[in-house]
Amino acid sequence: MERTVALFEDPDAGELSKNHPPDEKHRINITDREIGDCVVTGRLKGVHYGTFSGKPAALILFRFEFLFNGSPPFRYTSAKVKISLASTQEGARPGSAETEPGPIIAGFHPKQFFGGVTKETVRTTLGVSAPPTIMGDLLPVKAAPNYKRESTFERSHCVTIRGIARSSYGRQDDVAMWKIEENRADQSGIPPGFSCGIIVLRPEGEFNAQVDLHFHAKTRWDPRLWFLKGSPWTKDDPINFDGSDPKGLAPLTELECLDLSKVTKEIWESILAKISGT
Repeated sequence: MERTVALFEDPDAGELSKNHPPDEKHRINITDREIGDCVVTGRLKGVHYGTFSGKPAALILFRFEFLFNGSPPFRYTSAKVKISLASTQEGARPGSAETEPGPIIAGFHPKQFFGGVTKETVRTTLGVSAPPTIMGDLLPVKAAPNYKRESTFERSHCVTIRGIARSSYGRQDDVAMWKIEENRADQSGIPPGFSCGIIVLRPEGEFNAQVDLHFHAKTRWDPRLWFLKGSPWTKDDPINFDGSDPKGLAPLTELECLDLSKVTKEIWESILAKISGT
């Protein structure tokens, strides 16, 4: 029988969340989660303030790691990262005509990634069996013939990363989300690290980013025995941004004098590779 352990939000466990003074900007340590031998961390890795098509903007980089204490008894089967933007100005909403617009996501990376492909051969059998037929009262019962056909096809499995941007208010995008899933065929887990970034059209004054992280893990030796789900049982404080020079973060020299609307896939991959190695 499969045993399930689910962890839910506990408002009394405040010591487990990342808090900061109200005036702290660019908090580097986003989150730390330790559940048994599972250790999951999130870090702010880079911030560059510039323009996007002439408008004030920021490019922000994040790094998440899925680790273990000692020899890993589990594997991480999936994870979800959600970044929600909000203005610190009271009443501001993205794309709202009545108030000063809040922060808007103008770009993000990665959008889609597929890891090493594993081919699985699937066999299917189609069988047709007709009921017996009777030709007459004095004739013997005759059974119709049975038909059986077998076919095979290949199904591909791989590690997948899919990102989307959406709106929490139905107008402009202010939420970025990524879903990471393991290769279901080889069941080797998701990558131990994940780097991502967003480009934000920022409002006047400050804005913040609420980062939520969820993950699933299973035992390596018998996936039927234990299923573990980790979700933020307390909310980490949002990360505050105000346009000032970020301290303690790697300078993103590739973006100097570059309008952020010109950031290509190659530039994205270059700066994400840089923060993945630090």
